[in-house]
Amino acid sequence: MEKKVCESKDVKADVEQCVRAWKAVLAKFNADRPLRIAEIQTIEQKVALEGKEFVLLAFLGAKYEPGNDQFKPNRVLSLRRVFHPEKFERFINLGAQARNQGAA
Repeated sequence: MEKKVCESKDVKADVEQCVRAWKAVLAKFNADRPLRIAEIQTIEQKVALEGKEFVLLAFLGAKYEPGNDQFKPNRVLSLRRVFHPEKFERFINLGAQARNQGAA
């Protein structure tokens, strides 16, 4: 029996919006590629747990995460890192700051 990825049209639209946001993060760091099914399922699970807005803010935070000579965000870019329990709130806060400064 195959598992349904999305139950309703609203949830599916939320997940698709988040997938597009993650692809924008990858594109910013020149890592644009087709997403694996497991990545889409991971995004779907996080949307179900945390809600679309928090996931979108976390992705925006990842997109505008500051780097320096010792730290290059593009080298450690992954869903696992963004969704890590200890880092997720930090990315949400970075995303909120970026949104308040006019980034989209």
